[in-house]
Amino acid sequence: MLNILKDLKKAVKGNQLDQNTPKGKLGDSEFEIINRFFQVIVADNSFPQTILRRRVDLLTSERVGFLNEFSFAANFLDNIANSNFNQSFSKLDDKTINQLLENVLRQYPSRYNNSNWRLNSRITSDNI
Repeated sequence: MLNILKDLKKAVKGNQLDQNTPKGKLGDSEFEIINRFFQVIVADNSFPQTILRRRVDLLTSERVGFLNEFSFAANFLDNIANSNFNQSFSKLDDKTINQLLENVLRQYPSRYNNSNWRLNSRITSDNI
């Protein structure tokens, strides 16, 4: 029983990264999508891109599974933007990205942040 609970805890916390994927750095186009996503999350387009790039590169270069997860997220966001708006995710304006995220992310209320999709996701001020 204890092993089942441990496995459940790992699954819920997201510790199930694929340990057979390579380490490395994101390509420029994938990073551009991650950067745009981050700008909308923190609601600040002036956040230094170099700091975010260093942090993402550190994670993807040193930890197994992170490169695969960041690539998957970038491709998912870009595919959904292209299918709904015929544009790359990184080229969408904030309002359009908020509409997209509102439809994609699941409900997860925050006691501090009342903006649309943030109330419907795990990306809230509580977690940032």
